[in-house]
Amino acid sequence: MKIIKVHDSKHAIGKAFELSRDFLKNEKKLNICLTGGRFGEKFSNFLINHNSLIVNKNFYLTDERISKLIWEKNGEIVLKKLIKNKNFVNCNFINFEISTKKNKNYFDELKIFDLVFMSLGEDGHLAGHFPTSNNIDKKICFTDRASSKPQKRISFRLDFLMEAKRVILIVLGKEKENALISLLKGNSFHSKNILKRFKEFFIITNIDNIS
Repeated sequence: MKIIKVHDSKHAIGKAFELSRDFLKNEKKLNICLTGGRFGEKFSNFLINHNSLIVNKNFYLTDERISKLIWEKNGEIVLKKLIKNKNFVNCNFINFEISTKKNKNYFDELKIFDLVFMSLGEDGHLAGHFPTSNNIDKKICFTDRASSKPQKRISFRLDFLMEAKRVILIVLGKEKENALISLLKGNSFHSKNILKRFKEFFIITNIDNIS
């Protein structure tokens, strides 16, 4: 585990890109999992504006909010923007709603992620995996009792996400300080999966009391 201190979200985006550049610029077929929320939106905007050629990638989302409101869905916030970028060549953009369409179940074919971005919730949840989530299978979990709205969330399980070749966790904002401290001290629901990961795991944060 390596903790990288940043000043703000712009600085965090730059560091996240540095850590992911070798995957994004590699022309091999790779599986990359993006986070949603505020950071996911800002990072996807950065990728669009960076004007870098990205080839042969399967892009997934860590989780999805199940809602009738389009603006609440991570797929709309992140993947729909990337799809329109002409610099993404021969890439698949796979969300939970389309994963089994066109007679092809992308989740069944998915063995491991090469790169995963995650963000930490104020209550300590990671991706869309909450303490109330129930495992559907070895990769996916679901809850209809999330701690914030919309309460229905479907997500990759944290233990599956943490098997990725490289994991980048972004934690920004003073309001997440207690959640991050709890996670690193072993007191969080997800601590057991986080703390056993020793290699290729980076935490990007602007929280001062973390070292």
